[in-house]
Amino acid sequence: MGCSKKLDCEDATLCVKNVGNDTIYYCWGCYPYTEILLPGEKACRNIGSIHSSTNEEDLSVYYFDSNHGNLVIRMNECNVQRQID
Repeated sequence: MGCSKKLDCEDATLCVKNVGNDTIYYCWGCYPYTEILLPGEKACRNIGSIHSSTNEEDLSVYYFDSNHGNLVIRMNECNVQRQID
């Protein structure tokens, strides 16, 4: 059994950065892709308040769907940064 801590965020943010050389077409948890992420840019989503433990089953989950693959992102801290190429 792992150790968990309390996650208290009033203004949580989730960002995905395009670290590749191609334009990425994406959407937060939907299809068709409605947004464009140019190389070097990042897309951020304001998650708002999170008050939970950091146990895997208690974490909020968000989906970043794109033509370069899909990410399942668990909010295990107040500001989560991921990369895609």
